[in-house]
Amino acid sequence: MSVSEWPWYRAERPSAAVRYTIEERPHTKKNSGRIVSTRGRPRVLPSSASVEWTRAARRALLSQRVGRPVITEPVALSIYVYRDRAVGDLDGYVAAVMDALQCSRGVVGRTRLIGTDGIIRDDAQVVQLEARLYLDRARPRVEVVVAPVGHSES
Repeated sequence: MSVSEWPWYRAERPSAAVRYTIEERPHTKKNSGRIVSTRGRPRVLPSSASVEWTRAARRALLSQRVGRPVITEPVALSIYVYRDRAVGDLDGYVAAVMDALQCSRGVVGRTRLIGTDGIIRDDAQVVQLEARLYLDRARPRVEVVVAPVGHSES
C-alpha cells in the first residue's frame, strides 16, 4: 500500500518543521503496568503514573499547536529527552512521547473513533526517528521536532 492510499493521507503538507516542548519531568512507558481481565483474557494496561504523564504531555503539546491542524502525512521526528536522573531507557521514553503525540482513540459499539487531540493522527505516520537522552537536573523536559518527510529541521 502506498502512502497516498492511507485512509488519513492528505496532499496538504506543512511547510516546515515545528518544535514542541513538554515541560514535564519525562516519564517512561515501561514501568509497572496493571494486569486486568477483559472477557476472560488478561491485558496489561499502563500504570496510572504513565497515563497521567501522557495526559499532561498531550495538554502541553496541544497548547503549542494553536492554529495548526493535526498532521496526517508521513513525518520525521526528533525526540530529545532531558532527564533529572539517569533512570529509564530510551525506547521507553520514546514510546511515551509517541503516545502523547498521536490522537486519542476509542470505540463506540463497533465503530472505531480517532480524536483530533494530537499533533499527528497516528504514530504509524512516523517514517524517520531520531532520539537522544540527556541529563539536565535543573530543567527536566522533552523536546520534539516534527517535520514532514522531505523537510529538514528549521
